[in-house]
Amino acid sequence: MKSGFGYVRCREVLKYRAEEYNKSCEDVSAQEKFKAICEYARACGIIGFEEYMYLTANIEFGEQVDPRRYEA
Repeated sequence: MKSGFGYVRCREVLKYRAEEYNKSCEDVSAQEKFKAICEYARACGIIGFEEYMYLTANIEFGEQVDPRRYEA
């Protein structure tokens, strides 16, 4: 598992944003914001391809995600 402040902080932000997204997952603006965070996390190697695909599929269908998956 990766360690370091940057990795842990990014996981915390991803978890927080997942919780915020779940509050209004059908809102297009919330979907776009959360998708941008997911793309950044994927580009930085914080989440893998499978996790990224899970998130984008849920965002696309307006479904909630499990924020516990991103606890650091």
